[in-house]
Amino acid sequence: MANPSELLDERTRLMPLARGPGWGLIICLMASTITLSVGLINLNRYLMQPHRFPFASGLVLIHMAFCSVFATLLRILVPSMFPALTDPSQKVKLDKRLFFTGILPIAACFASSLILANMSYQRLSLAFLQMMKETGIVSTYVFSLMAGLELYSFRHVQVIMVALLGATLTVQGELNFSMVGFVIQLFSQLSDCARVVLQSIVLSGQKLDAMSYVLLVSPVCFSLLCGVCAVVEVLPARMVALGLLMPPMEVTRAWAPLLLGSCVIAFLLNISIALLIKNSGAMTYIFSGVMKDIFAVLSSVYVVHETVSPLQIVAFSIQILAVIAWGMLKNDPVAFQDGLFAGVVNTLVRRRSAESLIDKPKAAAVAAAAAAAAAAAAPADVVSDGSRGWGMAGEGAKSNEAAWSRVDSRSDSSP
Repeated sequence: MANPSELLDERTRLMPLARGPGWGLIICLMASTITLSVGLINLNRYLMQPHRFPFASGLVLIHMAFCSVFATLLRILVPSMFPALTDPSQKVKLDKRLFFTGILPIAACFASSLILANMSYQRLSLAFLQMMKETGIVSTYVFSLMAGLELYSFRHVQVIMVALLGATLTVQGELNFSMVGFVIQLFSQLSDCARVVLQSIVLSGQKLDAMSYVLLVSPVCFSLLCGVCAVVEVLPARMVALGLLMPPMEVTRAWAPLLLGSCVIAFLLNISIALLIKNSGAMTYIFSGVMKDIFAVLSSVYVVHETVSPLQIVAFSIQILAVIAWGMLKNDPVAFQDGLFAGVVNTLVRRRSAESLIDKPKAAAVAAAAAAAAAAAAPADVVSDGSRGWGMAGEGAKSNEAAWSRVDSRSDSSP
């Protein structure tokens, strides 16, 4: 049997392959997440046209009401899907401070980003909007620097510059550019980035899973939107954009089947995202997001028959590469010490080496050593639940780290 001390350098790359859920499950979750996301994007864009249901705030209000009700029902029926609210080892403390300094401002940013994103469908092509969303890493990084969540790094700036180059080319290549739509989408992305940064500040050190997040934020979004709609209703119609008005009841009834379908897809998407995050790693989730954007652009071209210029194809490719490089850099910054290109190559080589080692006896020894250590250090239910070991939320990662520290401490005396 190989000495575990010889295998520790491979532990981070091998354990997700050795102990994580099957790749079949992960691929199915990725496929469902991408399909639901692209379907929701196209359906909402279809509804947002001026002659159909161009009431962005009304659509988001209906979504939040639906998600609030069904997340509550799911919390009652399947409490294990809400570990931040039900699991004593992961439970988040809910108090007034968390509500007023965290949940409330996060919900406000979330609601505004959704409304503005839906309003932008009326003025810009779906392909162009998806391309613009790839620049979210730029504003998120700037906001994180301002909040002290990130340290300045020249490697980060290099990726940011590549993303900005792609964004500039995307705007230059847009054949039906609308400045109003561009500004609306820009503020939507800024609101969403502010939500991400606020969430990082307020929930630092607290593991809030995706479904618990939906259950906590959706009712607050619904309440805020009700207040906004009440104010909008008393204002003169000429002072309010169409997207902020509440839809007439007859229009809502006419489009009720598609509105219900949009709500169901949105809720299923939240569940799919929660399961994907729980059963995969950060890079898998980032990769699924990239694939979602690619399929969304392709659907806009081949299904909706929108026109994309050759310059935009080049620009979008540059943006996709920037997002992938950003994910690799955040996941393994040490690999990028010798440069951006060298870092991408090093990450790909390491991943390929890990996959080739997984079928060898050495990988089996790693898995056996980790499992034995985890069995000695953690409760049986944590060890037996492989799906918890490699999620982005929850205590599974801590259990794995404890298991590996146990292997470290025993390596000197192991045969």
